[in-house]
Amino acid sequence: MTLLSTVIGCVEQQSSHIAFNLILLFGVNLGGAYYLISRSLGPEFGGSIGLIFAFANAVAVAMYVVGFAETVVELLAGVDAIMTDQINDIRIVGTITVIVLLGISVAGMEWEAKAQIFLLVVLVTAIVNFFIGTFIPSKPKESVGFFGYDGAIMWENMGPDFREETFFSVFAIFFPAATGILAGANISGDLADPQLAIPRGTLLAILITGIVYLGVAVSTGSCIVRDATGNVNDTLSAQFMNCTDAACKFGYDFSACKSEKGSCKYGLHNDFQVMSLVSGFGPIISAGIFSATLSSALASLVSAPKVFQALCKDNIYPGLGMFAKGYGKNNEPLRGYILTFGIALAFILI
Repeated sequence: MTLLSTVIGCVEQQSSHIAFNLILLFGVNLGGAYYLISRSLGPEFGGSIGLIFAFANAVAVAMYVVGFAETVVELLAGVDAIMTDQINDIRIVGTITVIVLLGISVAGMEWEAKAQIFLLVVLVTAIVNFFIGTFIPSKPKESVGFFGYDGAIMWENMGPDFREETFFSVFAIFFPAATGILAGANISGDLADPQLAIPRGTLLAILITGIVYLGVAVSTGSCIVRDATGNVNDTLSAQFMNCTDAACKFGYDFSACKSEKGSCKYGLHNDFQVMSLVSGFGPIISAGIFSATLSSALASLVSAPKVFQALCKDNIYPGLGMFAKGYGKNNEPLRGYILTFGIALAFILI
């Protein structure tokens, strides 16, 4: 099902990319997707879509920052370092984070680009660290469901096994990972040759992310069973030789996971930190999570003001002209940054 979700996401990206490139033949200016839509369908359609699109990007900043803050708070809870309670700690960490991201954005595109390159290096390191870890045999990890690459494990994980969710509810979690193809288009005004850079960069991004998503899905599905107790004593005994699960060939019996609901804390179905468990060095995976969330938050924090600035320059909505003004050599929408920051902060504090 993860493979199916990935394929659907990649097909959606590719279809959008083809349509987007056809529109690019007519040229693109400040505002990226909004500019293309408004010039193709008219200012009425473009204005309504652009306003929603800018607002959605502002809310996305909060979503990514909360994801980062939740991971930080989870790590703090693991070492008993909670400041107040987990909900308020998420708000505190999220507020500090979005202030730092605002500072990077206001500093200019040069600083934003440098930050994105650094975050990309961290993310690539985390991905490589995960794949290396899948080839490292580890006897102590067998009790938590990691047995290394095995055809029986992959075959067992191939089919669906929904419990409290459905295909569409799980797909809804994955789908946002396939919606970032407009990140480059939204900053089209800062690109030297957007008609060349956007199609090439977008297609390359779809190709690389598709390979990574499929690779991670196949690797985890081939190495880790769905349920594991974490108990090293859950080995096969003589009276349970009729065990048919993939873990049985390795001498483990996790049948209690099926008979006693909630008794298993490990495996693909139960452990959200399974990539850290499998990787060569777990903390690097946490750094990769930080990198992915912060990179996406920063991209959305830059995209929303750019789109909103282009929208305001068209004078479609009265009273918004003040947000059309740009500052500096790159025409930075500083007022738009402040507005986006305010919206993101409000949703973080909810």
